[in-house]
Amino acid sequence: MSAASATNKWDGLTTGALVGAFFVLYGLTLCRTVYWYDSAELVTAAVTLGITHPPGYPLYTLIGHLFTWLPLEPAVAVNLMSAVFGAATVGLLFLVCRQLGLDRVASVIGAATLGASVLFWSNAVVAEVYCPALAAAALVLYLLLRGANERRFAWSAWAAWLAGLSLGLHMSVATLGLGFAWLVWMNGRRLNRLITAGTLALLGSLVFLYIPWRAAQDPPLNVCDPSTPAQLAWYLAGGAYRSWFGQSSGFFERGAFIGSAFAEQLGWAGIGLAILGVAWLSRQRTEACFALVMMATGNIAFFFNYQAHDVEVFLLPTTMVSCCFVAAGAHALVVEVRRAVAPRRSSAAAILVSGALGLVPVELGYQSFVSADMSELDETEPFLRAAVETLPRDAVILNFTTPPEWKRYAVFGMYGQLVRGLRPDVTHVMAPDLRELARNLEPADAIYVYAPIEMLGYFFEMEPEGPFLRVVAPKPEAAMRAPRKRSKGRTCWD
Repeated sequence: MSAASATNKWDGLTTGALVGAFFVLYGLTLCRTVYWYDSAELVTAAVTLGITHPPGYPLYTLIGHLFTWLPLEPAVAVNLMSAVFGAATVGLLFLVCRQLGLDRVASVIGAATLGASVLFWSNAVVAEVYCPALAAAALVLYLLLRGANERRFAWSAWAAWLAGLSLGLHMSVATLGLGFAWLVWMNGRRLNRLITAGTLALLGSLVFLYIPWRAAQDPPLNVCDPSTPAQLAWYLAGGAYRSWFGQSSGFFERGAFIGSAFAEQLGWAGIGLAILGVAWLSRQRTEACFALVMMATGNIAFFFNYQAHDVEVFLLPTTMVSCCFVAAGAHALVVEVRRAVAPRRSSAAAILVSGALGLVPVELGYQSFVSADMSELDETEPFLRAAVETLPRDAVILNFTTPPEWKRYAVFGMYGQLVRGLRPDVTHVMAPDLRELARNLEPADAIYVYAPIEMLGYFFEMEPEGPFLRVVAPKPEAAMRAPRKRSKGRTCWD
């Protein structure tokens, strides 16, 4: 067997071992039921082949639908999809590190650091888009590096098409585009190859044609109904979420927040290794290092001022890139130790240092386990039971699309009603006309809201009833002063 064949064999075995180990880990901590927020919506979309919130995840929906064919509760099946792609990402990142010229042990350390980080792990045990998107991004990066190393443009071409296709998993992949383009340029430094790659990426992105096609069929889940060209353009541009790309309270304050988020994911030991890795890789593989830095910079710059409460999940691509630098830092330390000690002791010293560095992901995983373990989650099922038992027949739930409402609406109004078929008699009214409600509300009317709404509480009396608040009576002058239904326009809820 040639040296190259032996290397490929051991790399394949190591990749398989990493994927298997992390799949078992994620499987043991997998959420055994439907989870809150977007997770419930994504499962509902997978089951019904429906349309999610902007900017849409058509490829995720289609792959998720395949997982719903498993003989499991749909929520568990799509949760399992995250575990599969999460474990695959760890294995692919190991192969990326090997393409960077890093030794096998250092590559394992870098990949395992990602797999053990709390945010990545937390997204690998519930139905979410981030692990599938990161798996696609890691595969694109591997193919681009392999194409550049072997001077085979075919690998880069496949990577470009996959990059476009992977936008249907999550558009955060697009923020890595400058780094991807640089790696294409490395493979021959020819403009026509960049144009070809861009064309192939565009072809891959045609997966988004699923959205207007399916929306026109009026599926059970059809958020924003992007079936017309104008509505589709607004939808693909992010819809109402574009308003979240505003100015933050301050550049340095925001930078400190994002920096602390990365420190939480990698640990201080991981941050130190990553810094060392950037320095080492910039000398040894300058162009590849530059591509990785551009990927991270593009991702951070795009989401720097994004005002989502969970902005750190949008920065997971940078966490993945940082783990490449963690691997490079581990590799650099071992190399320097070998040089610093006597030749007869270099192997033993390298083994000792590698073993110590291997504790970085182990310690990280130990700390992440408690936060990431969803196997004992028991919140959504009691909520569903209470909702079914509380609501009288033909009840109406008002929805003002606030985050606390979204948390519960996705579980009951989407998953409970559209997937499980619970209480189809219950109706949801989005952005209601409060003045009309005040004029027509009768004491016997069964009108509810999921969570306290300040504006509603200003004009109406409400009482707790089960997991809801019941609207019982209008306050004085509500019929004259309460807000009307907001004007029709580009909104998901009219």
